[in-house]
Parts: sequence; C-alpha cells; structure tokens
Amino acid sequence: MKNKILKTITSLVILILFSNCETKTHDFPPLDKRYWTVEDFENAVNEIMYNYKPEEELPTFNNPETAPILNKVLDTENFKIILNDEELGLKYKNEIGERFFQSWRNISNRYSDLDRKDKYVNEDEHIAVNNFGLELQLYYFKIGNEEIISSTEDPNSNNVKDVVNSNVNTLISNFILHLDEINNENSYSQEGKKQLAERIDTYFSKVVNEYPNSNFDNLKRKSELFIKKTNSSEIKESLEKLIKLIESKNKKEEQETDIEVSEN
Repeated sequence: MKNKILKTITSLVILILFSNCETKTHDFPPLDKRYWTVEDFENAVNEIMYNYKPEEELPTFNNPETAPILNKVLDTENFKIILNDEELGLKYKNEIGERFFQSWRNISNRYSDLDRKDKYVNEDEHIAVNNFGLELQLYYFKIGNEEIISSTEDPNSNNVKDVVNSNVNTLISNFILHLDEINNENSYSQEGKKQLAERIDTYFSKVVNEYPNSNFDNLKRKSELFIKKTNSSEIKESLEKLIKLIESKNKKEEQETDIEVSEN
C-alpha cells in the first residue's frame, strides 16, 4: 500500500514539474527598474528573438500581460540615459551605443510578418520597433563621430572630415532605407499610414536639422518619387514638408557660401 502511495506521489511530482517546465513564463529583466542597462536590453531582445515558440504570441501592445514588456524594450530612455551622460567617456558610450544598435538590428524585423491579405500582423509593433531604431541611430552615429574627432590630433584634417562625413552619409542612407517602407504602404491600415507620415515628420526632420550641411540629394529625390507613388494624403504631405526643409537648408548653405566668397 505504501509503495502504491509513494508511486502515486512520485508520479504527481513528475507531472507538476513537467507542467511547470511547459508553462514557465519567459525570462525578462525586472520591469520595475527605472532604466534597463544594455545587458538588460540584449537579454530581452534575445528572449523575444529566440525563446518564443512559433505558436506563441509575441509581446504586443494590445495584450495587457505583455504590453509592459514591449514598452520597456522600446523605451528610448534606456539608451539616452547612458549616451547623454556627460560623466561617461566617449569611447565607453560609443561601445554601448554599438551594442544597443546591433541588438536592435536583431529585432528590427521580428514583427514584420504578413497575413494572407499581405497586411502586417503586428502593425503597431512593427512601426514602433523601427521608430526606436531611427531614434537610436541619431544618438549612436553622433557619439561615434564625437569619439573620432576627440581621439585625433587634428580634428580639422581632411581625413577626419572624410570619415565623419562618411558616417553621416551612412546614417542618411539608413534613413532612406526606412523611407522605402512606403513601397509597402498597402500592407498598412489607414492608421498605420498616418504613423508612417508621423515618422517622416519626427525622425527625418531630426536628421536634416542635425546635419544641415550634409548632402540630402538622394533623400530629396526619393521623396519626390514617393510623392508620385503614394496613395496616402498624409504621407504625401509629410514628404512635401521634408523636401521644403531640405531645400531651405540648401538655400541657407548657398547663401553662406556666397558670403564667404564675397568676403574673400
């Protein structure tokens, strides 16, 4: 009798342990931390990328149980608190920025699945993840260039200027790749198209204002092409504003050049 009871108890224990393994919640850094470290961010991204089964729903904004996770992952203050810290060295901040950037690249397409109607399954999440990346790149490339300038004997040398300008051109090219998302506008709802327009207003204007003397000809040309192609009035209006902003910067640069020439 005792042996039967012992076997029954043992079987129940095994069943409970097996059940716990099957239903174990995902392992994320503490959500109540004010800011996540880069290690926290990397661990959270890896959890989303590799530890969700195909049949599992990824963290989404409309799921009250997982929305706090995604909100924490996409909190830009996680990297801003470090990259804005004047007490930290540029080399250290550049290394941290690189780690945030590489980890974001891993997750950038995680929410890009389409349904049978070629619509984004997780539209809001797809947009938010890529908006996070645009904001991160503005900080990351700036810190990288500041480190290059500070670590050289002659910050005004042509070689340094060439490297810095090359990095800025890479940043602009990365932004142009995000503008190409307009090619997929039919995969978005009307609300999604509005969010794409807001992306142009917010992030693309930032990169133009941050680097007003850079070459935005390719961005302008691409914007002009998409104005003809898009069926969204909101996107069209945002592109028109972007073009006007670029033209205003070009005009100001030309005026400054004319003044320098006349003074010489």
